[in-house]
Amino acid sequence: MKKRWLALLLALVMAFSLAACTKTEAEDSKDTEAPVTEGETKADGQEEATTKAPETTLEEVSAEDVEGDEFFGKSTDFTAMISNGISTNLFSEYEDAPVLQYNMAKEWDPDGNGNTRKVNIDVWTPPAGSESDYANTLASTGEYPDLMNIQIMSMSAAEMYEDGMILDITDYVMKYMPNYRAFFERHPQYAGRETTYVDGERRYLCIYRLDEQLPGAWGGMLYRRDWIVKYGTNPETGEAFTGAWDEDGNYTDDVVFPSGETYPKTVSDWEWMLEIFEKALAGEGIEDGYAYQLASSGENGAGGDMESGFGAANTWYIDPESNEVVYGGTKDGFRSYLEMMNNWYQKGWVNKDFFERAGEMFFVIDTASVYSGKVGAWYGLTSQLGNALANADVPWMKDMCVFAAPTPINDVYGDESVQGFEPFLYYAGGLMGAQWVVSDKAADKDLPALFTFLDHFYDVDGGALELTFGLTKEQVEEAKTIAPKAYDAYSKMGLEDGAYWKNDKGEFEKNPVYYPNDPNEIGGACGLVRFAGLTEETRFNRKYLPYYAEQMALYRMYDATKAGIGGEITAQLTPDQSSNFAEVYNNVSTYCAQVVPEFITGELDIHDDAAWEEFCETIDSYDVQSYCDDLNGIINE
Repeated sequence: MKKRWLALLLALVMAFSLAACTKTEAEDSKDTEAPVTEGETKADGQEEATTKAPETTLEEVSAEDVEGDEFFGKSTDFTAMISNGISTNLFSEYEDAPVLQYNMAKEWDPDGNGNTRKVNIDVWTPPAGSESDYANTLASTGEYPDLMNIQIMSMSAAEMYEDGMILDITDYVMKYMPNYRAFFERHPQYAGRETTYVDGERRYLCIYRLDEQLPGAWGGMLYRRDWIVKYGTNPETGEAFTGAWDEDGNYTDDVVFPSGETYPKTVSDWEWMLEIFEKALAGEGIEDGYAYQLASSGENGAGGDMESGFGAANTWYIDPESNEVVYGGTKDGFRSYLEMMNNWYQKGWVNKDFFERAGEMFFVIDTASVYSGKVGAWYGLTSQLGNALANADVPWMKDMCVFAAPTPINDVYGDESVQGFEPFLYYAGGLMGAQWVVSDKAADKDLPALFTFLDHFYDVDGGALELTFGLTKEQVEEAKTIAPKAYDAYSKMGLEDGAYWKNDKGEFEKNPVYYPNDPNEIGGACGLVRFAGLTEETRFNRKYLPYYAEQMALYRMYDATKAGIGGEITAQLTPDQSSNFAEVYNNVSTYCAQVVPEFITGELDIHDDAAWEEFCETIDSYDVQSYCDDLNGIINE
């Protein structure tokens, strides 16, 4: 077998692409839900979902008719590899997940002629912390399963198909997945991205985990709101701020930033805030803390999270003005960002050892300092919002309140050509997520049954609700007879009345055992968060507290869906293009990992034109433009 392995970092970069971010789906529900305030059942502007399937997704997709009866009697036992497990004591094997058990107990009739059969899924779960090694070892030894989530693998779908590892599934998707194809009818801006060019024809090589509406953030920039209240003053009047938790669990205050907003909107706002954090650290007697936490790369997030407000980001993205893929690391906007970070570092606001923490992911840096309340602002998890980190036994954590901050708009550094940009790129989920492929191991099995089974989880009024939230009361009662394991698990979770229902207003609601924000951490256990399907999060009223909903909404206040390069685009790279990018990316990332921190610390002078020109020339020498050209070719097609 021919093997063209991409670097693990390539897989990560694709996962961090924004328009179709392939989430790890490590979803406690509190970290993945979109912000919906009291009374809402769907996102603003969301049209009512429909299950009507289009006649065809694209006219140029041709398919041969498949006769399901020809497969009747073949094996319906399939193996499937998920990206990672979930933390629960309800089951040790993921095939015991209640929704999966319930659906494996049902009869499926692909052609609607009475030839029903059950589908059995044996789930393979990679060991925690070694997911990519596990998946790539399976691929290299040829011992891979029938169905695979390839977000943790170092091969693209196109490459796997060329190597004979996966099937062309076009015929089965076209006939047995009407719910899946209907998604692209409802979201025509994505039509065409679900297929891959094979010998000049668009073919289905994979199916995608989908979201009906943009999902909520699982993380982002966070800051100590209580320190602003305690140590800050109104920028206009000079009066002290006031703020506190009320009896309903909301945090209210009268904080206003220099921009006039109640949140840090601009770089000016951020610098005003960091000065307050400097005072707070001194006032609380914290000698080993710092105002702002920076990742070892010199950039927070996966590229763009603190940069695109300067009009550029140190990665590849689709430029909002030209609609062409560009590399932004050599643009003036990124230089201005580095000037800002150099200034912050020289002021002592940034963690001095940031460049030594290369082994820590950007959302879990120096967790000891974060969880002991010694950091003013950091990139963290939404589960840290509010009073989640408060500790009455630690003086400076007693009234701790954490708020969210969107990417700031540059209004300080550089000239007007790099100022005033609305942020357009940050790490956030899109509508198209993880890719699932069917391997050659399943070629002689009952594929019509498998694809009928999979398509159920894309039904907006059926399986998608099961996948997202779990089983209804009626389904739980049915499971008592047909799927005892599912019933037993729901009983242990206290969900005998179902995971969700409609209230008297016709709104979808979760069972109250979830609230607030799933304290029992059962969200990942009662639904099917690790499987292929459609997520329907925004159709539900989650009863978020008002302050929490407002904070979650800040992460989505700017549109990052148009600039991100999602996996549905990179999946169409040829093996040679993928290999080229692996080389280009490894060269660029290795060089930037050394030089970017040096610009920030001052070891290299970011204000020195000669030093900057050398940086740009070196980046260009790695042929970053070749990857732009490859992706633009795909997009233009």
